[in-house]
Amino acid sequence: LRVEHPVVPDSDILQTELQKKLSENESLHKKISDMEIKHTQVVSGLTDRCRELEDMTEELKEEIKRMKLDASTSHSP
Repeated sequence: LRVEHPVVPDSDILQTELQKKLSENESLHKKISDMEIKHTQVVSGLTDRCRELEDMTEELKEEIKRMKLDASTSHSP
């Protein structure tokens, strides 16, 4: 009868693997952080642009009203 003993890696190998995982984890956290910053910047830029377009829309609506008023007053007897 032969008894198999599981091979247990020595602590140096475990330490090396742990260090690799920690480095990988740190790298992934940095990437996520960078992506979150970029996302915030993009959303902020788009929000600003939406405000600008809303303001332009209101200005154009006012201009249309003025033009209609001018057109109606210039055509009235």
